[in-house]
Parts: sequence; C-alpha cells; structure tokens
Amino acid sequence: MTASSDIALVGCGAISEEFYLPAFARRRDGLARLWLVDPEPRRREAMATQFGIPRERAVAGLDDLSDDVTVAFNATPSHLHLPTTLGMLKRGINVFLEKPLGETGAEAEQIVASGGDLLIGVNQYRRLMPSFSAVKQRLEHGDLGRIRRIVWNEGNKFGWPAQSPFYFRRPWADGRPRGTLLDTGAHIIDLLCWWLGGELDVVDAQSDGYGGPEEFVFAHLARDGVTIELTISMHARMANRFLIEGDNGSIGGSVMDFRRIFLTAAGAPPRSTALRGSIDRADIADQLIDNFMAASAGEQPLLIAAASVLPSLKTIDAIYRRMRSPLPGYYREWQA
Repeated sequence: MTASSDIALVGCGAISEEFYLPAFARRRDGLARLWLVDPEPRRREAMATQFGIPRERAVAGLDDLSDDVTVAFNATPSHLHLPTTLGMLKRGINVFLEKPLGETGAEAEQIVASGGDLLIGVNQYRRLMPSFSAVKQRLEHGDLGRIRRIVWNEGNKFGWPAQSPFYFRRPWADGRPRGTLLDTGAHIIDLLCWWLGGELDVVDAQSDGYGGPEEFVFAHLARDGVTIELTISMHARMANRFLIEGDNGSIGGSVMDFRRIFLTAAGAPPRSTALRGSIDRADIADQLIDNFMAASAGEQPLLIAAASVLPSLKTIDAIYRRMRSPLPGYYREWQA
C-alpha cells in the first residue's frame, strides 16, 4: 500500500453512517481517498452528500472501483460478507469486515483460506474494551487459579436503526434463520473463546425461534472443565452481568460498564477496580481503522485477525445444531 492508495467502504447502512464514515471524516485526508459502494443509489448518494464525497466515487458495485483501492472496509449485511470479501481479495485488496466474519464457520474458514498474503481483520471491538481486556490479562496470569464456572447474562430490546430487513430474512444458507446468537452472541462467544483459548463444547441449548430467527437463547457450554451458562435476549432487558469463578476467587462486572470490574479473593468481599482506557465508540472506530491502515502498510501488527475468530463461529454453529425450540401445544396443533 502506498500513500496514494484509495480506500473503499462497502455497504452504506447504519454501521457505516454511525461508525465508519464519522471515523474517516476525522482522519486526515480520509474522505479524500474514500470510495462508497452500495447497490441502492439513494442510500449511497445520501451518504456521499452527507459526508462530502464526490458522486463519482459513490458506486454501485466492486467492478466500479478504481484500481488504486488497496484497502476496503466491508460493512455489508452478514449474508453478503462471503461473496463481497472474496471478490475484493481476488483484486488484491486487504479487507476489514464487520462482525460476524461469516454467517457460518465454513464461510469464515473460506474467507480466511482465500486471503493468502493479504490482511483480513474483523470488528470484534469488545476485545479492546478495558474490562474485557483486563479479564483476559488476569486469566492469562492465573489470578483466579483453576477456572470452574462462567455465567453471562445479557439482553436489551432490539433498537438498531437497520437500513434493510436482513436481520429477519428467510431462507438462510443452512436452512435455519439466525437471530440474536449470531448478532449479540457473536461478540459474547468471541470473548469466551478468546479468554479460554479455543472452541467451546455445547452441552445444551434452547431458543424461542420456533423455526424463525431467535430472540432469546440459553446455552450450557463447557471447555476444559469450565462450565458456562449463557443467556442472551434481544427483546427484553436482563441483568447484563458476567461472573467468572475460580478456585482462588472471582471476577465479575457489568456488560455495559467497560471501565470497572469486581475482584473477589477466596473468602473476601468483592473489591471494585476502576480501569483506564477508552470506551467511546468514536475512539474505538479510530483505533480499529488506524490499526488496519497501518497494518496494511506493514507498520503495525493487526489487532484482530480474522483467523482468531474462527473458534467462536464454529461454536455458534455447534449451538445452532444443538438448539431446541420447545413449541407450545397450540403451535404444534397448527403444524399438524
């Protein structure tokens, strides 16, 4: 990548408007080198107008991009991640993707395998949050001794300003629509796999999908003697807390307060620990974009490589395979 290389932002939905485009606007010459790609003319032209990007650099497809584009940020809906990313990789473009990397583990593996010497990053931004990175450090240092149990409870009413109905579309490639587990769960499962060092085993899983995209999930997971109880909802507010218990104590906190964790030594009361570090969306966007640009130029190591999230997507696949959606009696009668 040279100083004159261009950048593509592929997909002009809500995440581009709220996360990526403001970050590029804060970068020196960021918008001057940026191309927008979206098949919907009104949407891409609206974003070009809002952020002052010339119309000739707001295009319908990848084939319309300049050959000077060497870096792309893929903000398309998840079912388009595979074809759009493969298309860019074939053109020799380094690609940073929104989460999830792919809709299935197989898609994610295909993306990673197609990269060759190119860089592929992914926006699993929770790894950068002070509370979650602090947990990672303490687990690596063995502060809790042997880990025995993790409980994660997270839920809020769905309120993302989506610009398309892809969250609720049918059919999906594997025959089952995917809901909150692939959305919010992609962040949570990634953290759990990152903390524990690999894929998780699925003991049991239930949801309310009833053949459609689920809004509530309970999963009982495990890895190397650690039991994990996971509850996720996208239609109701829940406790929104996590707890990790070990032989020598515990670590817990809110999944909404990223600057504080609670440490408990065995037999002692909890102790609150304030953490330094940014949790602002703008700072996180700047950090991820600056890092990917620098990594593409060979100036920094990549913060979140695509290959590192494969265990989480394989775990999500396994949860969906095991998932049960107990049907109420009246529903079964309608289906008879």
